[in-house]
Amino acid sequence: GELNYSFGGTIVDDVLVFIPRPLYHERPLQSAEKFVEIFYPGVREMGGGYGFFILQDGHWVAGYWGVFFVMCGFGYVVYSVYWVFLSKKHSIQAVLAYALAFPALCVFSLRVGVIGSFKSTVISLIPLIVLTLLPPIKRSGRTV
Repeated sequence: GELNYSFGGTIVDDVLVFIPRPLYHERPLQSAEKFVEIFYPGVREMGGGYGFFILQDGHWVAGYWGVFFVMCGFGYVVYSVYWVFLSKKHSIQAVLAYALAFPALCVFSLRVGVIGSFKSTVISLIPLIVLTLLPPIKRSGRTV
């Protein structure tokens, strides 16, 4: 009885978390922070927190049906990402990207939530994306 179903509102709020706070001052809290604020008042203000279970995203959306549909969607996205990486398994960049994405997208997602795991995956891939966008270094007539 502490909260009502959001019917997608919490998912939208979690997506809005991608916008940096300097650009969106009134940005909503992510679901994990809302969870701590609702069920453990005062802990977030002290800098504390608790793990957020992946099924909570779907449950806040629409109960058991929300869990079913959100997990089906998440499973399909993870499955699709896996097949994209598998089709590029001979590319060193794809192998490195998979090595960086796998922990955030699969292993840690259980305690981060659906949108949180996507955010963690994007953040973990930033160094590889930056290195990929840099121009090649030329040394003594050779491209390195």
